[in-house]
Amino acid sequence: MSFNVQNVRTFTTQEGANEVALDLNIEKEIHHIYFRSENITLFDCPEAEVALSLLWHLKFGIDLSVDRCVSKRFLDSMERVMDIYNTWDRSLNRIRINTKETCIKENIGSGRVGLFFSTGIDSLFTLLKNLDEINDLIFIHGFDLRLDEIELRNKTSDIIENIGKEFKKNVIHIETNFRERLGDHFSWAKIMHGVTLATVGHLISRHYKKIYISANHTYANLHPAGAHPILDPLWSTESTEFVHYGCQADRIEKAALIAQYPTALNSIRVCWKKTGGAYNCGECNKCVNAMTNLYLAGALDHCSTFSNKINYRKMKMALNFLTEGGKAFVMQNISYIERNNGDKKLLKALKKIHDRPLWKCYFIAAIKKTNMIYETMLKRKNIDLR
Repeated sequence: MSFNVQNVRTFTTQEGANEVALDLNIEKEIHHIYFRSENITLFDCPEAEVALSLLWHLKFGIDLSVDRCVSKRFLDSMERVMDIYNTWDRSLNRIRINTKETCIKENIGSGRVGLFFSTGIDSLFTLLKNLDEINDLIFIHGFDLRLDEIELRNKTSDIIENIGKEFKKNVIHIETNFRERLGDHFSWAKIMHGVTLATVGHLISRHYKKIYISANHTYANLHPAGAHPILDPLWSTESTEFVHYGCQADRIEKAALIAQYPTALNSIRVCWKKTGGAYNCGECNKCVNAMTNLYLAGALDHCSTFSNKINYRKMKMALNFLTEGGKAFVMQNISYIERNNGDKKLLKALKKIHDRPLWKCYFIAAIKKTNMIYETMLKRKNIDLR
């Protein structure tokens, strides 16, 4: 087993973008990774290198050596980060992190406050609850939008720029191929998306005293996830704080707040399926959950990015393969309806979905994933599926 980081470089592209690039040698296969932006300067730093490479060191049981001065606060936290990852995935090893020296990082930047922003319900909620503090909305292309989804990326970028204009926030665009090249090496939802946020956060940390990461789940429904309230703060240094925000509210409460701001409400994007390049397909599990949240908050009819009707047949199909985390979102809707003596037909449908045994959900999910991989392979070979 072998792994190492090679050829880290920072430069300006011919198009004028600032870029940090590196090569990851994973079992003798070289992966060229880049992070670039046209409107913020990225700085290579040892904390970004540790965040980006830590999982592979844990996987292969190889000690990590850094020949630069590393933040003492950050380094001290890595023992707890390894504790967390090891309990989430018992195949990961414990390692030593060897450094040349540690230091107290001083804030040499402008002391701005940023928010990783995707136009999802969670990040919109974080923005609206911290409007007076947040300066910048940070959108990462290559995170939940594939690099080849140019049209959808441009539409999303335009909508985020409109939100920035509405709420007087600066918008930062960053592009990376990190997920495209390496997102399948570990669970994206469980680990990798948090590592990506931490890496990008450190590459831009000289500009920020605080960076917000939005919560997916409430304090009542915490489970292993890449972004997590006990994990995110551990990426902090003395000069830049990473803050996990939003565990105090469920998705219906978040939707109710967003509904008070028409620009935010008509910007919501949650879809992972993106059929035909759709902003929201209205049929995948994330779309159906969000539509249910908005319906219960009395806002679905006013949200232009979704159909204004709940389709029970599509709901059953979309939520057939719920994981533990997905069941938690369904339970939020069930609890809200029961507390408020709400829609009995919807309650019955949601309870039937929620009570399905997890093994059936995972079985259905495995079949769907296998079919998706098979269809993708056929499409790449230009084989007509019809």
